[in-house]
Amino acid sequence: MKRAFQLSLFLFAVLLTAETATGQHIVVKSSDVAANNTGNGFFYSLPKTVFKIDVTVETVKKIKGPLSDYTLQYLGTGNYIKKNSESSKVIDIKVTPVTVADPEQTYWVQFPAEKPKEKEQVNETFILSPFGTLLSYNENQSGISLPQNQKIIENNRVIFLSDNTDAFTKYAAYNRRKKIDTVIRKITIDTVTINRFLFKTSWIDISEDEKADDAAKQISKIREARYNLLTGFQEVNYGESIKYMDSQLQKLEHRYLELFLGKEVKSVTTRSFIFTPSKNHTGEALMSFNTPENVTKTLTVKISDIVKPVDTKTTPPPKTDNIYYRIPATATLEVNIGSGNIYKSILPVPQLGEISSVPLGKNKLQFDFNTGMLTKFKK
Repeated sequence: MKRAFQLSLFLFAVLLTAETATGQHIVVKSSDVAANNTGNGFFYSLPKTVFKIDVTVETVKKIKGPLSDYTLQYLGTGNYIKKNSESSKVIDIKVTPVTVADPEQTYWVQFPAEKPKEKEQVNETFILSPFGTLLSYNENQSGISLPQNQKIIENNRVIFLSDNTDAFTKYAAYNRRKKIDTVIRKITIDTVTINRFLFKTSWIDISEDEKADDAAKQISKIREARYNLLTGFQEVNYGESIKYMDSQLQKLEHRYLELFLGKEVKSVTTRSFIFTPSKNHTGEALMSFNTPENVTKTLTVKISDIVKPVDTKTTPPPKTDNIYYRIPATATLEVNIGSGNIYKSILPVPQLGEISSVPLGKNKLQFDFNTGMLTKFKK
């Protein structure tokens, strides 16, 4: 990866190497450049920082059991899920600054139109990053700190900590039962009465009460089977397999209990948000969720306490043979839930700072990849 990036820097350096006379460059905003005037120069951008915010949320979904109305009657407990609900809580916040090119601060560097005399020609090298930001001018490549590989792609994923199905498997059974009605016909012959029995068979739906009764009996049978298994009723040494049989019986009992008590589905979700601060945009809402206390809260991000090393008020006017760079500001970035703070850090935010210019000529210049700040000036 590092060699590939160095190669890309080298290619940029080769493409942007020119033999010119010093003091002839014109640098203007890209919006002021006509399309037919871009034949002898190049574009570059100042960097800005966007923040990738990864929020990890644990969600608990409570699902009411289909036989919950019969819990007190058949199990004798009132501790069960009485209605469906969903609650979440934030368990982790990760903020990653990512450097990108600022389209609002893109410039065109125009090389001299006239070819200089041979004795006045000098070799000039501009090195740009793969994002189009300026890294150095007339500075050898070995002195440049290479930017790290950055990932800004949103990464949304869900990890289930428990059974993620909403279905109650033990409730999905055959829903019909056989009903036999006895019909007695009395036949009288003279003084003799004969009772003739007829059996009428039909199929009817099983009622909820009958399902609850059957499920409760199954729970009782499973517990009796576990008791017999663990107390050696069969008088057989099953070895390690007894652990497996006991665990399967426990799972089966749990499935039947879910029909009465309900079930909880826990999951951990990681969601990514991109926040791009600017002078007119210092905060935004990221997401809303219900807390375990059944209160709706909003996750927000904002920046405050902006500190500028200098305050130039206005962008410097265009100058011949000068190039623009950033003087970054620092700011406090906060992530809040309602009025409570869960993340706070002081970070550089280049786009909130100021823009200045520095002369080219025979100077050697080097700029920071992340902030655009001038880090080296050598005559």
